[in-house]
Amino acid sequence: MGYQNQDLTGQVSPSIGATFAGVGAETFKLGDITVEGFQYDTEILQVLSTDNAATIARYTYVTPEWDEEDFEGDGAAVGWWIAGKEGEEDGSAADVAFNPGQGFLGNFGYKKVKLTYSGEVLAGATEIDLTGKVSPMIANPLPKDVKLGDVACEGFQYDTEILQVLSTVNAATVTRYTYVTPEWDAEDFEGDGAAVGWWFAGKEGEEDGSANDEIWAAGSAMLGNFGYKKVKLTFPSAL
Repeated sequence: MGYQNQDLTGQVSPSIGATFAGVGAETFKLGDITVEGFQYDTEILQVLSTDNAATIARYTYVTPEWDEEDFEGDGAAVGWWIAGKEGEEDGSAADVAFNPGQGFLGNFGYKKVKLTYSGEVLAGATEIDLTGKVSPMIANPLPKDVKLGDVACEGFQYDTEILQVLSTVNAATVTRYTYVTPEWDAEDFEGDGAAVGWWFAGKEGEEDGSANDEIWAAGSAMLGNFGYKKVKLTFPSAL
């Protein structure tokens, strides 16, 4: 078991995800994530559609301070809640479960949020199967930073598909990566393995070149754009 703190101070639109699984489970629950600095009536954590990146679920968090201010102050309101729009379901979200590698997009106007992830470290390599998904938000599920070059990839169409880093200010795309598989190396390059790996997918005038040494920080997420919907990523062991 363990825990990890993630300080999102100053960030309006962070792309994030848990770095542990639940104790004795292959998933994690929102209730495994504790929060400081959340403004429950205005700030949300969003789940995006894997088809088009539209927001499909919203969650908020009541801290002990807001429980004391706006609720009964007995601790019953503390925790995660579904932040439904009018006509949508609401209620406790503590038991809402997600697979490791699930990413979220924050909307934090007060920019004071700090998260604590707790649970068990994932054992061995972790495969994130994104088959059938066009726009998955993918988090590094490990409690440590990894290099992109340490994340293995299958099914990537290097000339059309990208993995995007989003701005923490407005969620616009700020960096794009692509991946050349051994199959595409043999098809379109020299076939000697030199092209296999992660590359910057820069637009005209932007940086390109190898991205294998780029860092995928623990608990940070990126947004995929996978038209062929065949991508699988494998993260190394956390140990």
